[in-house]
Parts: sequence; structure tokens; C-alpha cells
Amino acid sequence: MTYLSLDTSSNAGSIALEKGGKILYINYFDSLITHSETLMPSINEAFKLAKIKAQDIDAILLANGPGSFTGLRIGLATAKGIAYPHKIPILPFYTLEANAINYMNKGKPILSIIDAKMDEIYLSLYDEHLNEISSPCCFSYPELQFFLEEKKLDNFFLCGDKPDSLIKIFKQNKINYFEQTGILSLKICTSLFSLMSLRKICPEWNNEAYAALEPFYVRKSIAQIRK
Repeated sequence: MTYLSLDTSSNAGSIALEKGGKILYINYFDSLITHSETLMPSINEAFKLAKIKAQDIDAILLANGPGSFTGLRIGLATAKGIAYPHKIPILPFYTLEANAINYMNKGKPILSIIDAKMDEIYLSLYDEHLNEISSPCCFSYPELQFFLEEKKLDNFFLCGDKPDSLIKIFKQNKINYFEQTGILSLKICTSLFSLMSLRKICPEWNNEAYAALEPFYVRKSIAQIRK
């Protein structure tokens, strides 16, 4: 089985190819160039180097939100553009869950964070086995304060973004957390392969599900709020 994995949910992006359980190609890009300029050239390069064609792909794994509204739209539109002509299943995953999987089975809860801008954050809380304790949501920093008090959260793994306002709250409340550095701290879409295996998902083409699939935004866009 051959899988293509995509993540354009933040300024940084990545794509990967897996075949028969072996990673054939990874490209991580974090630059000022937009995903609309980098994504398809990266996919074409991956196909060329791996000597495969779009019709060889058995499923497309996608980090489908929350995250950058523009990035999510570009990622899903690209996945659909590749998938539809060849009836390739698209498997959407929560970005927060993808960020957290590298921290599982280490004896501590996992708090996955994405900076939502506008003084808000997206977060989800998991136990050490990546079972969901708190589903993906969007909090202002005052709301986060109440969340931390309610959950009595301490001694956990923190993954994803680490805005200064977040770290300030942890310090003020003397909350202890742990984080990883190096490549494990990067948001790389190869984690989606692990999620598919963990959740034991068998890809199947579903035309209705394909047509209905939308990015998982969590909150309204700035344009919708202003309107």
C-alpha cells in the first residue's frame, strides 16, 4: 500500500510518501513562500523521485485542522484534486492529535497546542495512550486559566506551539510541563501514518464523504466574525 501524507495547517508544511511501511520521501518546508506555491511542486518532486504516479496512491492522509484557515483550504483542495480523478480515499485527522502522537506511552498526559492568533489558542488534551480527554476547542487565555484549574493539570507533555502568553500562565500558576526538542518537536506529517495505524483505519472510497469533507476550523474566520 502506498500513502501520501499532507500537512499545510500552519506556516510550516510537510509532505511524505510511505510504501509498504517504509518512508520513501519527506519534505519539510518552513519559509515565507506560501503553500499554494510550494505544495504541488513538492508533491510532483516526491512522485518523480519515488517513481510513482498519482493513481498508485491508495490513500491521502491529511492534517485537516484546526490551524491556518488558508493553509487548511489549500491542503484539502490539493488532496481533493489528486483524489477525485482516481477515486483515492482521503483520511482527515485532527492536527492536534497528529502533534501529540510522538509523546504517547511516556507516562504523562499530553496537552497539544496550536496558536490561533487573536489572543486565542486551539487545544486538545490526551492521556498517555492518546485517548481524548478534552476534544479540540478554541480558548482565550482567560478561558484557558479556568480550563487548567478545572483539569488540575500539572506534570504533562506540552507539544505544538508555545506562545509567550501561554508560558506566562504556566509560570504564574507554577504549572510543571515537559517538552521535547529536535526533530520530535517539529510538526511533520509522517505522524499521520502512525495515527492511521494506531486507529486501525482501512481506507475506502466514499463519494458522499468526499463531497462533504470540509476543513475542521473549530472557530469562525476573521471575515465571518466581522460580518
